[in-house]
Amino acid sequence: MYKRLIVTLFIALIAVGTLLALSVQSPSNADATIVPMGDQQAQMRTAYRDAFSHLYAGERVHWAASTFTYNGVAYAPGAFIMPDGIATAAGHTDVTDTLHISRAYALRPGCVALLRSNVTVGEGEERMVAMWELGEIRQLLDGYLFGAIPYRILDEKQVGEGNLQGCDLLIVPAIRADAVHEVAGDLAESGALDEIRAFVEAGGTLYAQGT
Repeated sequence: MYKRLIVTLFIALIAVGTLLALSVQSPSNADATIVPMGDQQAQMRTAYRDAFSHLYAGERVHWAASTFTYNGVAYAPGAFIMPDGIATAAGHTDVTDTLHISRAYALRPGCVALLRSNVTVGEGEERMVAMWELGEIRQLLDGYLFGAIPYRILDEKQVGEGNLQGCDLLIVPAIRADAVHEVAGDLAESGALDEIRAFVEAGGTLYAQGT
């Protein structure tokens, strides 16, 4: 689940980013940095966390969309390039001269929203929210990525009131099978379904888990 959601996060950031042909010349006061991913990266969690933290701190982050070579080493698509450098414990390469990449995206720190339904199931000590993987998603964002990606939590009413405006990604956790109809009813009654439809039609990314 973590891998799928992280990929979705990047799709959303790419969607609001800029496609470019990149030629990075290292500034005189700091080397640019290549952070490879996939099979070329032994510390994926650290690499993702540091890349997101760097981006949301206002620094430039580029994402390679094509294979490129630097100092005789071929880097696969998906590698990060930080034109102004980054301090990271993940595997990386410092760039000391011009780096040419045919296709890359300049990422933008997009807005992420997480739906938390007000519907609950069970009684007394057994009462719980109807979205049974809500905790897992928050663990990814707050634990696995150490809060590198800020996000807002919205319930049905808040979505229906238009609070998705300005967001780029909406995450809808899996709904318990015994609460699907009640959650669907609340989404429709609150106007949230119409807002989500408009959000997607306007180019927003929806990540909805199955039950």
